[in-house]
Amino acid sequence: MLRLDAPEERLDKAEIADFAVHEARRLVVAEAAIDVVDLHDADRIDEAAARITEASNRLETGLNAPVPDDKEWVADDRPPVPQYPVDSLVGPLKNLVMSSSLPPALLGGAGLAALAGLCANASLQVYGKLMQPILWVPLIAPVSGGKSPALERAFREFEHLDIETHQHYRTEMGDWEEDGRAKAADDRPEDPTCIIDDITVEQLARSLNENPNRIAIYDELSKGIKQIGQYKKNSGDRDQYLKLWTGRSWRYNRVTGKIDFWIKRPVLSICGCLPDGRLDVLGEADDDGFRCRWLPHLSSVVKPPWRPDRPARRWYRVVHKLYACNGEPREWDLKGSALALWVDASERWGKEISSNETSLTVAALAKADQQVQRIALVLAESMAPGKGGELPAEAMQCAVVLMD
Repeated sequence: MLRLDAPEERLDKAEIADFAVHEARRLVVAEAAIDVVDLHDADRIDEAAARITEASNRLETGLNAPVPDDKEWVADDRPPVPQYPVDSLVGPLKNLVMSSSLPPALLGGAGLAALAGLCANASLQVYGKLMQPILWVPLIAPVSGGKSPALERAFREFEHLDIETHQHYRTEMGDWEEDGRAKAADDRPEDPTCIIDDITVEQLARSLNENPNRIAIYDELSKGIKQIGQYKKNSGDRDQYLKLWTGRSWRYNRVTGKIDFWIKRPVLSICGCLPDGRLDVLGEADDDGFRCRWLPHLSSVVKPPWRPDRPARRWYRVVHKLYACNGEPREWDLKGSALALWVDASERWGKEISSNETSLTVAALAKADQQVQRIALVLAESMAPGKGGELPAEAMQCAVVLMD
């Protein structure tokens, strides 16, 4: 609220509007700068500048401030971000989302991605074919919208467990090198960790060759997408990632012959933070199927209200259980009530394809039946870690609601 200490008759409408716009810009821009914790840190100057620019631009376009009579207000023509269906969530994921004041969509998306990384050895049998739990989840929100805190909270226990595993792995590597066995490649310890970040395609191939179940986490997803060739025409690296999303076997070799990996069942999930002003990195069109492979989780909250987080004990327990059985293959079957729910939803999405003129929406609808299977699979694993068997109808129902 702005208080104007002047008699009303001394100012006309235009002058009051000019004053309000000027003061609002000054206050919002100042808040945007203050919100950066370490403003004197050179690495965060660009972040501060981006926040100030975004705040100022939002005021310029009339999103947050009055507009004088002589200026035309330009409305945001994007549809509103749908409300995240917290009440429809099931199992430990709901416990995670309800434990924090962070935007539910961001916590829910990060939680789904974490579950995908934790149950990478699970499969869902659908009409004789196996679907792998591969999810690519961008957490989309304005700057300071809670993306990074949501990512950190969802993956906190997962990362702690992976750090312990990595320490054991490094100890084994040190023993292997000290014993003089380094030349015997067959005896080399393999890296059993799950979480990776900021790696090239060749490094990814080496990682998946050692452990085919991985999840890549990016605090800045746009950087990760650049690595996979989003801005390169006819990028071979991008083609490799398009194939990895399908879960089919992947052969990676080089002409020198020194590198030749054939990974039978690669499972690579991805999760990262993406400002709502950088959706272009996902692609303006979907002529090669890249954009529709992503499962976006959006929040329009500019700055989430803060309150102390409550312990998400049920979430913590399932993370530990899934991590302990991550190396054990198991299968779930899509049948019964869960199959009926999936068939009904797939038929409905198919009808929407024929009535929709937006190419991006059509592409997303075309992948919806596969995405919902993957979501249901990771939800089933969270409800009964490592159990396998018939997919619970509750998991499919929740997956359909999230997909919608």
